[in-house]
Amino acid sequence: MFPIAWAVVKVESKGTWSWFLKNLMADLEITNGGGWAFMSDQQKGLLPALAELMPFAEHRMCARHIYANWAKIYKGEKLQKQFWMIAKSTNMADFRIHKQQLLDLTKDGYEALFQTEPRHWCKAFFSEEFKSDIIDNNLSEAFNGRILEARCKPIISMLEDIRVIVMTRLQKQRDEAAKWTGQCGPRIAKRLDDNLASSRFCHPIWNGDDGYEVMEKTDKYVVQLDKLKCSCRA
Repeated sequence: MFPIAWAVVKVESKGTWSWFLKNLMADLEITNGGGWAFMSDQQKGLLPALAELMPFAEHRMCARHIYANWAKIYKGEKLQKQFWMIAKSTNMADFRIHKQQLLDLTKDGYEALFQTEPRHWCKAFFSEEFKSDIIDNNLSEAFNGRILEARCKPIISMLEDIRVIVMTRLQKQRDEAAKWTGQCGPRIAKRLDDNLASSRFCHPIWNGDDGYEVMEKTDKYVVQLDKLKCSCRA
């Protein structure tokens, strides 16, 4: 993952976000936003700027920020667990089940949470076009944490420090990637291994040349091998 652009502006607004996005679109040759997904937390002016300049882009909102605001009133381990079960639901059936369970726990909390449309923060609504299922912007927060000291400096010194930080990071990450023994990174390899271990509880049933039905406990999914799709959407 690579930081590719950052800017300093006087205030967050639709105007400054439009300026930034226009420059980004020019550099990356983006037209109407089709094929791109953006994630934000609560930046002022970004939503209308994205809607105007890239109407076909998918817009995700950081689930961690949504939870943090919601949890100021609706606290407790049960509610926390239920929120993340909703956010990480990968298909509509699971989403509806977990949504109902939250309603059973708290009607007020349910209504407060869904004031923010779930299409922005729940995996069940994300397009299958994108192979990233990230629902938080921890990467950006880590970057912000790394440049905290630089941000306290005068503007030129700050920008120079950020440039050196990013340049050093790219070199360090490239050296780490060169040590990989497989075709993907160790975290992804572990995730694949975990999925492989979980598949011991899945029972495939052949349903024709197109693929299989897969039973996992009481759930049933359809796998289409020719399209590389599964109705679980995970």
